[in-house]
Amino acid sequence: MMRWWSMHKKQSPDDTNRMHDQGKRNRIETRDASTWSLSLENGTESWHSHFKTLVCIHRVVDSFDTRKKNWRTTRETAYYLCTREIEAKEAKQVVRNHWGVENRIYHVRDTRMGEDASRIRNNPSIFGLLRSFALNLMRFNNVENISLA
Repeated sequence: MMRWWSMHKKQSPDDTNRMHDQGKRNRIETRDASTWSLSLENGTESWHSHFKTLVCIHRVVDSFDTRKKNWRTTRETAYYLCTREIEAKEAKQVVRNHWGVENRIYHVRDTRMGEDASRIRNNPSIFGLLRSFALNLMRFNNVENISLA
């Protein structure tokens, strides 16, 4: 039985797709997405049969440090399992959209509204909902600077 996480080393991917972003926040980013169709014999556990596609996203990011005046390269590889057949281009977009939600909501609640520094210990989820409600109201009213609002 082949382990899923080593599949990418032993078999060529069924589909690949590359995206290149340049010039956003002093970054040049390349994302390579690869997908493999999974068959029932790839896993030994009963839950293995629920997954149809293995997705590998490899990111290479060149960032320019304006203080040190030099470029820094980071590399990251992430693996995902999908419960349906999916092509590499769509998988890449789904993963990117997921992180967009993280950055648009939770990062703003933490950095601009001080959520992680909060000392609220009784029902903190209620205050999280109130912060989200306030953030949604500001966005609905086209507030451009959340910090000042």
